[in-house]
Amino acid sequence: MSIASLQHTLTAIGSNQVSSESLSTPMAKTLDKILNIITMGIYGAYKTSVASEMKNDLLDLGKAIIMWDPASAEIPMQLTLDDRRYEISDLPQGGIRFREYPEGESKEIEGVSLFSLRNMIFSELMNHSDFSEAMVKRVYETATVHVDIIGMQQERANACSEASRNMILAYHGIDYDPATNSRSIFEGNSKQELVAELRRNGLVDLPLLAQGHKAYTCEQIQESLKKGPLLCELENHYLVVHGVNALLGRIDVYCPLLGNRCASLEDLNAHLDWEQEYMQAPLMQFEKIDDSDSSESPGFGRRKDADFSFGIIDRLGVSVLAAATAIGNSWLKIPDNLPRVR
Repeated sequence: MSIASLQHTLTAIGSNQVSSESLSTPMAKTLDKILNIITMGIYGAYKTSVASEMKNDLLDLGKAIIMWDPASAEIPMQLTLDDRRYEISDLPQGGIRFREYPEGESKEIEGVSLFSLRNMIFSELMNHSDFSEAMVKRVYETATVHVDIIGMQQERANACSEASRNMILAYHGIDYDPATNSRSIFEGNSKQELVAELRRNGLVDLPLLAQGHKAYTCEQIQESLKKGPLLCELENHYLVVHGVNALLGRIDVYCPLLGNRCASLEDLNAHLDWEQEYMQAPLMQFEKIDDSDSSESPGFGRRKDADFSFGIIDRLGVSVLAAATAIGNSWLKIPDNLPRVR
């Protein structure tokens, strides 16, 4: 699409005179996708795109533009699309400039502004239900990462580390021992010993170091969950993180005492055990050392002693501790619509 052809179509967009029949096929380059939104409206580009990948690119672009606050001081507006950075800025004499950052192609468009571009996309969302529904679904999908785990309860009052260990082992297809131990009931498991147990079972640990001061971001947790569930260390308790929704700022966890729970990112950060040794962290990733057959999922690991059952004293201890934990940790909430955990 040439720059020369843009001038004629800008006025038509403002009066909703552009029909899908008069539109050209969206181009492959990200900058051309942006230009197509200017010339034909994002809904027109969306409707004329056949490939689902192109539709998702357009939805992602629309999402980025409408989430930008025109009243903020963030000029030029910056977008990250297809792993490339772009800047959009208003020109002093009117019009806008698109530039690939830092040293890339630059194009200028007359007769439109960042503010009008944003309003145009909002208008498309309000006037076309199929597009708005697709946008909402895409926003939710891109904000959510969830991994399937086998949720396990601890079988002794001091065995949250063993239950958390087993959830991680099972996810990686490794068989596991019962979630109990022979320690004194008042003696917990050290972080060093817990990590050592996972290493002995063929996993390598990758501490997730916080980018901020004692604070993780949803984006960090999203990226880490792509490798599997995370071991999560609170003060005097372990659980497993298995989901995140960046749009809602929600973290999904499985607590060996309480079962499925969710928490706000802010609450999770506030309750993590940040007193760690050098190069350790309250959230830990784990990967299988021998992952030569990673193309096929090995399935979940199984419990080694299927007939094991813990005694009545242990069951009573777990029940009492679970009740106390629920009272003292009201920030761990029962989710209304949590994805199914097997």
